[in-house]
Amino acid sequence: MEIEDIEDALILVGKNNTGKTVVMDAVRLAAQPEAQIDVAWFNEPGCHIKIIVELGFTMEDLAMFYEMGIVSRYKNKK
Repeated sequence: MEIEDIEDALILVGKNNTGKTVVMDAVRLAAQPEAQIDVAWFNEPGCHIKIIVELGFTMEDLAMFYEMGIVSRYKNKK
């Protein structure tokens, strides 16, 4: 399959029941901490739920964030 002229897209592909929805739920919860977790999403009732998010940015990403005003120009770039 070939998709032409596509930008800013995330395509998550996998067989049924391999965790695609869980990945998207974790991303949504990380981006919206006020969102509610539904215990029905998990197969083992009573287990603790831990979501860890690690992000990596290149210097080009940081420059773009500065240009877009997402990151304050008054903070140090590190």
